[in-house]
Amino acid sequence: MSQRMLNEIPSHLGVDQAIVGKVVGEFVLHLHRHALEYRGGYGDFIGEEIRAQVHRQTFYHLLGFLTYFAERYKWDDNSASEYLLRLG
Repeated sequence: MSQRMLNEIPSHLGVDQAIVGKVVGEFVLHLHRHALEYRGGYGDFIGEEIRAQVHRQTFYHLLGFLTYFAERYKWDDNSASEYLLRLG
């Protein structure tokens, strides 16, 4: 399996690859957990919460990824489940 992103990031930042892998994994874990637990305002985790929790550039690229992903893949409710089942 290619780990191209986890090879690119350390070389751009000059940090250890193992640390980058742990930070990326931990960030995605917390992003997922906080999104599931969010109960504030209108319930819009992305608009109300995440943008205040991450760097502006991170928010910009997260929205860009979500826009691309939604347009490109047009997932339905079962798509993620299919990928999760492939893991096991």
